[in-house]
Amino acid sequence: DGQDAVEGPSGAWYTFVGTGAQFSFSTCSESTVFATKIAVFTGACFNLECVSVESSACGQQGVVSFPTTEGEDYFIRITGSDATEFGNFVLGVSVRSVSFGW
Repeated sequence: DGQDAVEGPSGAWYTFVGTGAQFSFSTCSESTVFATKIAVFTGACFNLECVSVESSACGQQGVVSFPTTEGEDYFIRITGSDATEFGNFVLGVSVRSVSFGW
């Protein structure tokens, strides 16, 4: 659930600026050695808003996909599924342009 994803400072944090495209982040990899949780936020420090939380797409790792707003800052947080889970992981990123049929 999204609230669990925002509690506590632990985990690895990444940031990027939205382009208006659909972004997907995944920890699905044989090199990811623990059960992960991915959460995506926007906003300011101490006032982050959860945009999306992973779906379990590949066993104990997950995938999160969401549309971005051009120029908006996004924060990606990778944690263990519980406090005892940690280790090496691979974070895959894919971007899909959004087009309109006008």
